[in-house]
Amino acid sequence: MTGPAPRLYFYALSMRKAPELLAAFAQALGPDTMCRAYGPGWPTKWWMNSAQVWSITAADSPNTGAWGAVTPDPEDLAVWLTLGIFPPFQRKGWRNVIREFLHWEAARLYPDAQTTKIGIRWDNSEYLRTAHYEARQGSAWRPVGDITHPFNYFLFARKIIQPNGEFT
Repeated sequence: MTGPAPRLYFYALSMRKAPELLAAFAQALGPDTMCRAYGPGWPTKWWMNSAQVWSITAADSPNTGAWGAVTPDPEDLAVWLTLGIFPPFQRKGWRNVIREFLHWEAARLYPDAQTTKIGIRWDNSEYLRTAHYEARQGSAWRPVGDITHPFNYFLFARKIIQPNGEFT
């Protein structure tokens, strides 16, 4: 997408409302796409108990078009970012706006965190190609390797820089 970034609104969800939104998202994508994008059995109970989830709407639409979440890494000074965009709202420039919001919310909610991370499944080839291309073009998201357990993901990370310009 070229042009100005979309104006989006973010609404924090309670842990009671988040499963409803994620179920609607899974139904909209279908089981094959959900498995390719997030892995089998997602969201896990651990993720649901640790994530802060937002529903996201566009300024010009009353319908929820996406969701985003931050989840602290239990073993690292990092926060995982996860997002999903409903099919009618895909390819409209939302992904980068949502990731930017989630990155700064992670920094606010988890002040000791040093990085934010995203994992892209190896078989989600289009998104993985896009992420590598953006990294080569100077994106703040840097490829940092992969993990193979429990699923095959390629990892991208971004340093958290506090508002005073200091790295955490």
